[in-house]
Amino acid sequence: MISHHHHWEETKYYPMFRAEFNSASIVAEHKLFHDGIAKVENYLTSCLTIGDTWGYGQVVTASRKRLAVDPIAFDGRHLRDIIDTFVVALLQHLQNEITYLRPEAIRGSGMNAAEMASINDATTKHFAGQPKTTLHVYAVLHTPPTSDFPPTPPLLKSFFVPYVLYGFHRQWWQFAPRRK
Repeated sequence: MISHHHHWEETKYYPMFRAEFNSASIVAEHKLFHDGIAKVENYLTSCLTIGDTWGYGQVVTASRKRLAVDPIAFDGRHLRDIIDTFVVALLQHLQNEITYLRPEAIRGSGMNAAEMASINDATTKHFAGQPKTTLHVYAVLHTPPTSDFPPTPPLLKSFFVPYVLYGFHRQWWQFAPRRK
């Protein structure tokens, strides 16, 4: 999900901003932990059987790195060791991004309300096209019930997400925050 999110930011989102809004430092930070995220994905998919689906409809295939047909046994300690190689850079990036995207910084680049509304509309359209059983459930579970994000009709947010869409990937959401 992080790789998907950053690809979207770099190829769709930031290009909509004025050139005066310099996103180069944000993109540079992505590179600091991209390889670590790829290692996590490679390790976790090596724990799956060839032919299994993962992520956004991707399928585990044989490759130079994955010659064995049988999955390897999951080792939580090994996964933690991989994450430990990049977690500091990732957490620092998440903190920095709040500063980069603060309203004063965006206004300081000369962007006006109409330009931001256009970016908001494009972003809303993008998110509406994402798989409802993954990204949408994730977004609803990780935002306060009173939040307008993701833009969702109340019935979908209060009933279909927690009681229908949640079930498709129930095991993924076991560590999600509990909504009140």
